[in-house]
Amino acid sequence: MFLKANTTHRYYLFFLLSFFSCGNSKTVQKNNITDITYTAINGGKGASFFSLKIRKDSILYIVGNRNLKKQKTVKTPPKIWTNLLLVKLKKFDSIKSQPSKTKSDGTDFTVSIIENNNTHTFTNGKINSDNVKYFLNLLSKEQLKMESLNNNNNE
Repeated sequence: MFLKANTTHRYYLFFLLSFFSCGNSKTVQKNNITDITYTAINGGKGASFFSLKIRKDSILYIVGNRNLKKQKTVKTPPKIWTNLLLVKLKKFDSIKSQPSKTKSDGTDFTVSIIENNNTHTFTNGKINSDNVKYFLNLLSKEQLKMESLNNNNNE
């Protein structure tokens, strides 16, 4: 009888642990991000631009102007992708786009995050979140790395 009661208690304990651990997992948010795009378009006669598109498996960097376009693709380092997924989409969505600056020879920066069925984007936004600043800093560093790789291939 003791053995049977002990087994019943184990199942009951397992059930309770499973129930409460499932309830706690709802508080953890998981981003279903598939693409992250960071672009800059410069105004003026040259109309230069760059576009950095990051996916879990690849980074595509395109740079050019009205007359020339070059591109480079590399494998996405897992650590970069993992760190980019730390962005808090509610903070990201709170950033309001600002008017275009290209008309006065300025640069428009656009950042987009694509999930399965949602797109989160802003252009020339004022960043007010440390989390989003960290995210944009990672994108900027990757853009500079890709620019360096692209320039080294042209020498």
